Amino acid sequence: MTTTSCEEVGFQGPHSPLTTLLLAACDILFLLLLTLIPTLTVALDLRWLHNAVGEASITELLQEGILLAIVIGLYWKGRVLPEVRAFLWLIAGFFGCLLIRELDVFFDMIWHGFWVYPALLLATATLVHTWRHGRATLLSGAARFAQHRSALFTLFGLLLVAVFSRVFGSGSLLWNEILGVSNAFEFKTALQEGIELLGYSYVAYGILTHGGYLR
Repeated sequence: MTTTSCEEVGFQGPHSPLTTLLLAACDILFLLLLTLIPTLTVALDLRWLHNAVGEASITELLQEGILLAIVIGLYWKGRVLPEVRAFLWLIAGFFGCLLIRELDVFFDMIWHGFWVYPALLLATATLVHTWRHGRATLLSGAARFAQHRSALFTLFGLLLVAVFSRVFGSGSLLWNEILGVSNAFEFKTALQEGIELLGYSYVAYGILTHGGYLR
């Protein structure tokens, strides 16, 4: 049977036990690489570039590049897969809003908090576009995505970004008591940005890679 980009299995076709294990080993090695990258980029930012993992850091730039790749991949795939178009475009708009939020330092040059307005504009345009060009496929597309292993990677990555990075990286909750207020700020910033990069990497892995939803 011909496979599509939205089937639930990452590796298609019959495989011997050895081949299956080798494919799983490659998967694990790739995930290991993704897990190590945030540590390496944060170390590079802190030890060699001395930028305190700020807005112009390699860690931040990688986050933004990954988000842009996710948005482009989802939107393009929505154009060629009408049966799941509405859902793909909807989550493309969601990650587009996250990208705008990550670029807030540039929008703050207009005035502080200005990023909210382009994010609202994109969200509105996404909802209108989705409604006009495939609203009938929204629920079915979401259901197909929920059955795919990408949903687990995507949810795990988003939880890392939205919850774990904020809670575990909280200065007032944890690190002010341990490091002192004066030392905790740069530490928690580096910690949060590293966790966010890991989260976005897992989302991209689930959606964009050879075993992902857009395979």
